[in-house]
Amino acid sequence: MPCWMHIFPYPVRFATLLSVIRMITMEKLMTDCLFCKIAAGEIPAGKVYEDDDVFAFKDIHPKAPTHVLVIPKMHIATLSDCDDPAMLGMLMDRVGTIADDVLQLAAGYRVVINVRAGGGQEVFHLHAHILGGKKLPF
Repeated sequence: MPCWMHIFPYPVRFATLLSVIRMITMEKLMTDCLFCKIAAGEIPAGKVYEDDDVFAFKDIHPKAPTHVLVIPKMHIATLSDCDDPAMLGMLMDRVGTIADDVLQLAAGYRVVINVRAGGGQEVFHLHAHILGGKKLPF
């Protein structure tokens, strides 16, 4: 038996190992994540809105005259990975505020969240697209 196994009782060892793996994985994702770097101000972006919880910026490949991405500052890879309904509610509330008050898209807008590669997600940090400024085909 390896000597490290004597340090903790079995259940604590396993839980500790899992938490360390999760912490290292999340830290690696956050340090490599393009959107985390944008939200932290490490990479310049066309900022549209920012508060303590979200950051919104212009898409560099717009699909409409107005195309803004809204991201939570907390790293969550995909919509499917989010287990916090309150955070999702807050994100959608900010999307509405940004579209109506900041972008002034009174004529209407579309909100899109792509999930995983098969759903069109290219950057694995949860984000909502706000598209507007013209009548959008479906």
